[in-house]
Amino acid sequence: MSSTATTRQVKLPEMWQKNKLRAIVFLLGILILFTNEFSRLDTVIYDFLLRSNPPQVKQNTVIIAIDDKSISEIGKWPWSRDVHATLLSSLATSKAKSIGFDLLFAEADKAHPERDKHFATTIEDNQSVILTVAPRTPTNTTTGELLPIPILADESAGVGHVDLELDSDGLVRSLYLYAGWKESKWPSFALALAQLATPDVNYETTTLTLGNHWTRRQPVFIPYSGETGSIPTYSYIDVLSKTINPNVFKDKVIIVGITAMGLTPGFTTPLSSNHQNMSGVEVNAHIVNGILAKSTISHIEPWASHSIKFVIILLSLICTYFIPQVWLIPGALLQITTSVLVSAILLYSLNLWFEPALTIVTQLLLFSLASIINTHNTQKKIVDLEEHIGHDPVTLLPTQHQLKKNMVKALRHANGDIDFALVVINLGKFKEVNELLGFKAGDHLLNIASTRINTCIDNKHECARLNGPEFSIFFKGVKNQEQLSHYCDELYQLLGKPYQIQNESFTLPISIGASFYPTHASKLDELFNAAVTAMQKAKKQIDRGICYYDNEIKANLIEHKRLVSDLTQAIERQEIEIYYQPQVNALTKQIIGVEALARWNHPERGIIQPDDFIPIAESTGLIVPIGKWILKSACLAAKSWHNNGHNHLKVAVNLSTVQFSQPSLIESVAQALNNAQLPAKYLELELTESSLMKDMNNAINVLNQLKNMGVLLSIDDFGTGYSSLSYLKQFPMDRIKIDRLFVSELETSSDAKEITLAIISMAHSLKMSVIAEGVETIEQQNFLNRNECEELQGFYYSKPITEEEFGAMLDAGTKQTP
Repeated sequence: MSSTATTRQVKLPEMWQKNKLRAIVFLLGILILFTNEFSRLDTVIYDFLLRSNPPQVKQNTVIIAIDDKSISEIGKWPWSRDVHATLLSSLATSKAKSIGFDLLFAEADKAHPERDKHFATTIEDNQSVILTVAPRTPTNTTTGELLPIPILADESAGVGHVDLELDSDGLVRSLYLYAGWKESKWPSFALALAQLATPDVNYETTTLTLGNHWTRRQPVFIPYSGETGSIPTYSYIDVLSKTINPNVFKDKVIIVGITAMGLTPGFTTPLSSNHQNMSGVEVNAHIVNGILAKSTISHIEPWASHSIKFVIILLSLICTYFIPQVWLIPGALLQITTSVLVSAILLYSLNLWFEPALTIVTQLLLFSLASIINTHNTQKKIVDLEEHIGHDPVTLLPTQHQLKKNMVKALRHANGDIDFALVVINLGKFKEVNELLGFKAGDHLLNIASTRINTCIDNKHECARLNGPEFSIFFKGVKNQEQLSHYCDELYQLLGKPYQIQNESFTLPISIGASFYPTHASKLDELFNAAVTAMQKAKKQIDRGICYYDNEIKANLIEHKRLVSDLTQAIERQEIEIYYQPQVNALTKQIIGVEALARWNHPERGIIQPDDFIPIAESTGLIVPIGKWILKSACLAAKSWHNNGHNHLKVAVNLSTVQFSQPSLIESVAQALNNAQLPAKYLELELTESSLMKDMNNAINVLNQLKNMGVLLSIDDFGTGYSSLSYLKQFPMDRIKIDRLFVSELETSSDAKEITLAIISMAHSLKMSVIAEGVETIEQQNFLNRNECEELQGFYYSKPITEEEFGAMLDAGTKQTP
């Protein structure tokens, strides 16, 4: 089977896993479309928008409630029509705009016809009473509507239907403004009341009807403005007994209806909470308020709805086609939000309801389909790329990734029962070739090296290019150092020969590291790490060479990891300590300063010197908090010595390259000085040449800021790095510290003497003072003193000591005599 086929077999299940959710969304969307279930989504969105911002309408309607209290005092329901007549009589002076009885008077009182007549007379006298009509199941002898008896209907100001629409989820959201038996001639009860109260209330009628018998037209949504109980309500018995001030009804629409428990089923609305049902009379009150406030909500015209849907879906289609795969989900969410936003804008500003569910479902289908297509195309591109990117474009060797795949394949074929070696090769000083002759020359050198490697291994083993000037070789069937050594020796000799490039000859230092499977690691990544670690050890050897991974390297690696782990907690455990070494005036031997030196007092290993833990701190970034703490502590110590009368003393603190490159360095120095209340001129910061040369422009900027603060600056270990007058004069330094390497050889090496004299002369020519560290003998002191080295430091005067010991030394006398 070809590798391509294998790759595709692996990718297809992965592609299904990545598209499973999208495929499910797509299929659900199709199901919703064909089952018309998206209408339920419309109601959910409508309810959310209505609850979020209910219409703010004036309360033009009040309710006179046939409640439990009224039934308890007046008597069992239904009441005599004389009771209603009495209520109307009591409302004669209320100046209400209209009164509606949300009650059916479809049957005459045959036992007491005079009561119907009495009620009809009071209706006629009031001239603003609306009665109700309702649908009913028709029989052979009756029509399908319940009308008020003629004697009442003839005297009323109008009749309105009380047919409310109950949605599939049991909520009342809408009604039809007109309905009736075979002909939708009756206005709704609320509309009839509103038109009687304000005659200019009018709605454009439509010829569209629903139903074959009880027909309906002009649908609107009910503009609920509050939950149950938000409409002003008065008990029927209280109005009847005239305990209610009639002025509360002035210019209002009054609706009389049942609210007593057990007499009315109640309705659930979009604003209902805690399952509180709303009585029919209160629903009608909300409708009246909405009609009078012109805030009833109508369906948007079909042509406008289709146009909006077309535009939104078109934009969604464009977005899903053009936006990248990574932005598909945010894009889909934004598109869906746009659909809901359009509905909200139309609802809140124009009282029009645009149903967004169909658009949202379509957008989800487009997103799912586009996502599946994009994922499929991406997977196909990945498969195609993996077939072509397995080789390095410069050397045409396999890449590290491809080499690992081939190693995995070899392991799979052998069921893991295989021995092999992994070799990593580094070509040193490769960067210098690139800088001197350009990248093309560097590529040419890599090609020469790869040719030499393949010549050595005779194409029997597989070579790959790693990063930069590094190669790796997979030696299948080689299981120990004895079998591998002749290959490594030959590679070392062959790659170490000169390279002729553009009439230039280069000899590169070669570092080779090797590890063995399964002796050193059973996982490929760990095996590579072992080989690289061995190569790094070979790099540190003076003449580089070959290094085989072994238990000692492994132990050192484990030890290093333990030290890193311990160092992360060293500050919290207060294991980092500061020792102070005096600096003296070369002529007077008076202590003029002190250098702060860190020591790690490990609980198990004892005192660990800076040379052993500072590199670890720098490589892990821990040097930043450690250095900040040292700076703060040194400034506090100097201030305490000043307070004890030694106010001439300055303290020197070393800054690592990592610290110097921190953007917060200036702030940290200022905080340390302010915290200790130490004048800046008593703090000296020591920097290495390498930290200054890393980025000269930035270094000069930072040094100038420090100088402006008043801090003293010195170059530490001078003479071991660049040591050039051309760069030194660009830095605003105060003094130079001669490295102990030269001081230690003053008595035995003429070269050391010449270099020391040159450093002193250079510093003085730049108006800088000089301090020498590592002074251990009187001969060294005398030489430096004779040649105008102003300050000295070393074991000859004092070893580094604790803060308390140094304070005692100062109190004992400011001159240091050995």
